[in-house]
Amino acid sequence: MDTLRWEGLDCDSFPPQYTQILESLKRFADQCFYISSREELFRISRDQRRQLHKMLESVFAALPPFATMLGLDPNSKFEVHELRRTLRTGPDGNTIPQIIAALIQSRTIGSHPPHTFLGGSTIVVDLSGPTVKYRIVKRMDSASREVRTIAFIRDSNLDPLRALLVARDQKEPFALLHSLTGDSGF
Repeated sequence: MDTLRWEGLDCDSFPPQYTQILESLKRFADQCFYISSREELFRISRDQRRQLHKMLESVFAALPPFATMLGLDPNSKFEVHELRRTLRTGPDGNTIPQIIAALIQSRTIGSHPPHTFLGGSTIVVDLSGPTVKYRIVKRMDSASREVRTIAFIRDSNLDPLRALLVARDQKEPFALLHSLTGDSGF
């Protein structure tokens, strides 16, 4: 089960720009403590995601192995899909400030119907370390993942019940919601 293997990363092998990225993430995390408006938090988080994207894009162009280390294909576009600050309580009762960043990539696979294949990684950065505590990767270049995804889509389209509940082109967009709530409408 490759989805359950969470790995840390050796920060000693990170490029020098990592320090600048880390300082930017620390400022973002500190700033989040004093925001009471959800709208303002959304705006600031979106701006920080853009800033982090620019920083990473620059580093990836100069050092493609760093992108690979973070679970990305250095030759494909990526998105900083999510960025949030969190406080985790350690076993000793102390709080540990962390940043969680989701970096995603996509490409089209299959043809009947075409499907968006997603990959990338979620990075958990321990700001007190500073270390990359965890890296949860879904590789874009995984042939076995692609084969499993295409098989799932094919099987979903062949089975009327699965097609109704999970197929992308379903005619009843609320079918899954109603089936989960037990509300058949009668």
